[in-house]
Amino acid sequence: MMAADPSARAARPSVHLGKKGPDSVKTFGSFLARYPRCELDLYRIWSTDEAIRSICADHAEATEALLRWRAAGSRGTRQVLHYEALLRELEAEALARLEKPNDIRRS
Repeated sequence: MMAADPSARAARPSVHLGKKGPDSVKTFGSFLARYPRCELDLYRIWSTDEAIRSICADHAEATEALLRWRAAGSRGTRQVLHYEALLRELEAEALARLEKPNDIRRS
């Protein structure tokens, strides 16, 4: 299970957008699938903002878990609700991060 605690998120190894391969696409792809209008902003800050990379990695993992629990049918109802709420939280956090000016985001 993923931690919603920001301090736990900071310990996650980062994946750089410039890296070629499925891991980098997987990391930010689930967020961009929901918010394609944020693509340019995400590309702009990806390499310098560890928090946004971590948020996107958590979003990708939560999306995968949500899909697995949805496939489980009625026995996964509680987990589906949990991961839907977690995704909303991560999306709000990412959108807020993308809207911050550079000087605030670096602190």
